Amino acid sequence: MTTPVAYRNLAAECRAVEHGHNCRLAPDGRSFLVVSESEPGVTRHVTAEGRGGYVAVTCDCPAGRGVLAPIGLGINVCWHGASACRRLEREGLASFDGERWITTPKAEKPSPVIADEDVFRGLP
Repeated sequence: MTTPVAYRNLAAECRAVEHGHNCRLAPDGRSFLVVSESEPGVTRHVTAEGRGGYVAVTCDCPAGRGVLAPIGLGINVCWHGASACRRLEREGLASFDGERWITTPKAEKPSPVIADEDVFRGLP
């Protein structure tokens, strides 16, 4: 039996697949950009981050604006967010457990630490 949470995620993913858009990484390297279908020339900004084993997704579209707290973690309400989760899944950073988007062990590894030394030392 499909739960309302799973239904919401699956419906968002179906819309993402129907639109056929892939999201691209934003210049900040931490979020995604997805072209809007309903508003030509508009690009939606989607953030996705791991929180407590789930993927927390927010989007600046009307459907996705400010819905994280009342809806919950690992749930998408817009296809822009679903596109971002699909991208994370392709990168091995998220997976769908049948109900919610969860982070993978690869996503939970800490980022490499960059040494504080002067990386330009010795260069002309």
